[in-house]
Amino acid sequence: KSYNGAISITPEYEPCGTVLEAAKRAGYATGLVVTTDITDATPACFASHVLTRAMNDDIALQEVGDGPLGRVVDLMLGGGRCHFLPNGTADSCRLDETDVNINDDSESNSDNGHSPSSGGSNRLREVLLFVWALLATAAVIVLAVWSQHNRQTGHGTGPTPEKRNLIFMVSDGMGPASLSLTRSFRQHVEGLPEDDTLTLDKHFW
Repeated sequence: KSYNGAISITPEYEPCGTVLEAAKRAGYATGLVVTTDITDATPACFASHVLTRAMNDDIALQEVGDGPLGRVVDLMLGGGRCHFLPNGTADSCRLDETDVNINDDSESNSDNGHSPSSGGSNRLREVLLFVWALLATAAVIVLAVWSQHNRQTGHGTGPTPEKRNLIFMVSDGMGPASLSLTRSFRQHVEGLPEDDTLTLDKHFW
């Protein structure tokens, strides 16, 4: 047990392992799905280690792999996009100018030794899906496509489990829109042939 507000930190201020990190180390695919911000205390406790739950900017960095363990989350669904944008840009709520850009098309990436906090690098080149809200919970646009076989965790010709990533991010907590999107998403997936490609366009509520 630790002190109130600690995020996967012991009372001696040392990081402690999480269930999600253990699952990743054991070879499982991992994910965080919330209807609040992805940097809120509950999801943060699975994939980050900070002194207090208020450190949203640091939590965002660690959730995309800026830490000793690298990226341990393969899938993130939730809100809080503003914590991933550098201060001074539209919709940002970060206190610094770090660009935790998870949809950057530049050539360099974390596999080349660039961490999320290094300028100009492609933070997560393997990110397959990125979403943001146009009007809070009113409209969501999905900007990517992936093949059905890429969701499999076994051996094959697709990306390895270490490289696959799905990130679903909105500006604010998803609220009532999440149920409709989940139902629509599930119906779309279940109706696809095995080798078909899944494409989502726009969903309005």
